[in-house]
Amino acid sequence: MKRQLIAVILVCIIETAFRLSYKHLGLDTILFTLLVRVVQSVVIMSVAFNECGIRALSYKKELLWGILISLCFGMIVLVLEMVSRLFIHGGFLSGILKMTLPSNILLFAFTGCIFAPFVEELFFRGLVQSLIRNYLPAFAAIATSTVFFASMHGNISPVQLAGGVMFGIIYEWRRNIWAAYVFHVCANFGIWLYPIVMPYLLTRI
Repeated sequence: MKRQLIAVILVCIIETAFRLSYKHLGLDTILFTLLVRVVQSVVIMSVAFNECGIRALSYKKELLWGILISLCFGMIVLVLEMVSRLFIHGGFLSGILKMTLPSNILLFAFTGCIFAPFVEELFFRGLVQSLIRNYLPAFAAIATSTVFFASMHGNISPVQLAGGVMFGIIYEWRRNIWAAYVFHVCANFGIWLYPIVMPYLLTRI
């Protein structure tokens, strides 16, 4: 059995076991998520380190690609948002992105915006997408990993689907997780900070 497949099965078992035990552990949701992702990352890198997309010829180059993609995408989204405000009250993002301020900002930022995206890229792109890619065309591998990615977040939303597709395309192009990971980090920070920062900025324009 391929190491990738073994790692995928183990991660799914861990996810299921933790979800079933969530009510009994009595942990804060964010701390619980961090614990699950730590265990999953250890399993992935122990079982399929060379097969999870973590290796790259130039890490600096991949990180720079991720930053460039994030900046370009962020600028496009902001322009579309400002234009949409001419036709939609509050802009199109206000109906999609709704975030309340977490009680522990640092823990939330580290878990939801830095560490969890790393483990998710290892799993959904480095393992799931690349494993499916061995048997199916790129679009099928991206579509399957995207639906899997969105469903694992509890509900299949347009934001999760769009993110999964973009992360998948970047992974298919770069053949490692790093550019997609940087983009994922920036996207999560953007989703979190937009509802907090944008109203303040608009009052200053």
